Amino acid sequence: MNNTDMQIFLAIVKNRSITRAAETLFLSQSTVSHRLMALEAETGAQLITRNQGQKSIELTSAGEDFVSIAQRWITLNEEATSLHERPPRLKLSVAGVHSVNFYIFPQLYINLISHDPSLELSLNTHHTWEIYEMMEAREVDIGFVNNVSGYSKITTRPVIHEKFCVLRLARQTAGAAPIHPNELDPDKELFHIWCPEYQQWHDYWWKPSKPVIVRLNIASMLASFLNHEDYWAIVPESVANALKKSHPFESCDLLEPPPDRVCYLITPQPPRPGSAQSMQIFNDCLEDFLKAYHA
Repeated sequence: MNNTDMQIFLAIVKNRSITRAAETLFLSQSTVSHRLMALEAETGAQLITRNQGQKSIELTSAGEDFVSIAQRWITLNEEATSLHERPPRLKLSVAGVHSVNFYIFPQLYINLISHDPSLELSLNTHHTWEIYEMMEAREVDIGFVNNVSGYSKITTRPVIHEKFCVLRLARQTAGAAPIHPNELDPDKELFHIWCPEYQQWHDYWWKPSKPVIVRLNIASMLASFLNHEDYWAIVPESVANALKKSHPFESCDLLEPPPDRVCYLITPQPPRPGSAQSMQIFNDCLEDFLKAYHA
């Protein structure tokens, strides 16, 4: 069974005749008949019905099913034989926590694919612990996480620092004055755990056992709940700025705030095989992005 057999079979199907198929392929009728019988013997199924005294043939049910198989065979063969003609493609896999991928780095990813159209970029959103596990398993090249972990073969570098603020429905009164944690009603909190340092700060001001109205692990869902002026959430500035563009929210600075949220870049050591060039392109784009971000 080879590509020629598939071409002969499809020619028979198209012309509904062994004779006409032989003519279009510039082969003898006996050659076409022989290749068809060999194909039927190899598949173990009769593919066409040869009606006595009639020039045209009919497909059996197996022959009808085999048409799509033959077409896929031809397509795959063409793709395989044209591999050497394709331009080389670079691949890069990036995994980040939702709030970073969604609110900080979209422009970085756009810049990355614009910089080199040959780069095949795979973007993934996961929790910090999942990203560390994926990198330890060498499934991703780049990670953006919320905290440092103790993996020996993963390098960690802080790339973004941003303060936290209170996000709530905009008040009718002008201005959004800084707020002390004691002024916030803990029964109206929409809680998101950002990082261990934030959790420690939160536990200092409000009892860890205190029930909260909603616990979220995806920041974009906050907009669905901040629909009452008494509800509030503490979020990084990037999240607040993004949500304020599309919702009637306001952000307020915190008096005695938590430590800044830090976004860490993590990479495997050594890098995955074949990723050196794509990693260099990424690092160059990241440096340009960070300069503009911190300007």
